[in-house]
Amino acid sequence: MSKKEGLEETAGNSQVGTASSSHTESRRRLYWKWSGLMLVFTLAIFVSLYTISSYSNVKDVSVEGTSEVYDQEVFNNSSITIGDSVLGTYFGREDIETRITEAIPQVSDAELKLTGLQSVTITISEYETVAFLQTDDDYQKILENGVILDETLPRITSSQPILLNFSQGEALERMLSIYEEVDDQVQSLISEIEHVEADHNPMLVRAFMNDGNEVLASIPTFAERMNYYLQMRETVDGNGVFDLEAGAYFIPYDSEEYESYENDDENEEDMDQGGE
Repeated sequence: MSKKEGLEETAGNSQVGTASSSHTESRRRLYWKWSGLMLVFTLAIFVSLYTISSYSNVKDVSVEGTSEVYDQEVFNNSSITIGDSVLGTYFGREDIETRITEAIPQVSDAELKLTGLQSVTITISEYETVAFLQTDDDYQKILENGVILDETLPRITSSQPILLNFSQGEALERMLSIYEEVDDQVQSLISEIEHVEADHNPMLVRAFMNDGNEVLASIPTFAERMNYYLQMRETVDGNGVFDLEAGAYFIPYDSEEYESYENDDENEEDMDQGGE
């Protein structure tokens, strides 16, 4: 074989190899293309079958994390019904969570999760009840964020403080905050706290003690002064009023000074009502 013929044969073999490689690559691309189409087609069939089957519907709704809020109230305000679309419920979870927190003041946060193929769980966080507002013979919950619930209770068994003559606003919020700084032993002696609303001091309160005494104090310094209550009580005889608003002095109930104090207090209340 001549040198020229050898080169021609080599070139021919190279062309055959190149054509074969190109054909293989083409077949590979065609394979992946059809595999992708089949995957999409299979998924479409699966989704279609799922959406028309009973497995795509909510079968169970549970509520977790509640302490004072009723589970049924959470369920009712979620607007979820058994038989709703699982996917629709999940993708609309933000609207559901917002509905719950807006409808129930004691709910601080709500989170919806899928916990099974057909199960939904709503986890609730609550504002704690920190006091009760007494109105006539009923009581209303006061939450840690200063909100007074509309719901009334005929009686309570809680050790939380009972407040009188308070409304939502700065005085209530500051009272709730400062009360946490009062020593536990002193807190256990407080029966009720009344907002006096005197003209000269809109933050004036009167604490009624379980031992029969009263304490007059200003909200900003309430904890600081009340924490000395046990020591002050040991220095007096009988019951009366501890006036801690500006200083610290004691007015016995059976004294003439107390009668004058009561008359001044009543006159100030009449003036407040007349101004209204």
